[in-house]
Amino acid sequence: MIKQLYNKFTLPLSRYLCLKKYNGIWGLKEHLTKSDVPKAKLLETYNEYFSRYGSWIGVKSQFDGIPCFPHEFFGVFISGGTIIGKNVVIFQHVTIGSNTLMTAKMPVVLQ
Repeated sequence: MIKQLYNKFTLPLSRYLCLKKYNGIWGLKEHLTKSDVPKAKLLETYNEYFSRYGSWIGVKSQFDGIPCFPHEFFGVFISGGTIIGKNVVIFQHVTIGSNTLMTAKMPVVLQ
């Protein structure tokens, strides 16, 4: 009973406060990217935020600016090795991968 109440009230509140502390999900992502070893609770908050939309954006993905998501994050999957430029618009149900093949010559940057 107590665990259910904790999960219902305390966890969402702590996640909200975490996002508020880092000025939203992009601030939290930046903090996690700069950390050598991300803290488990922060990483969990980050992943759960995107899972609400059925999406995932890799913590190590790089953005030159915050992209525009006109339909929010619904169904968006972005690989952790992706490099994305400025002024990018990403619609719903888009997958952006990264080339991790050893024979790849250089990364592709979306702009």
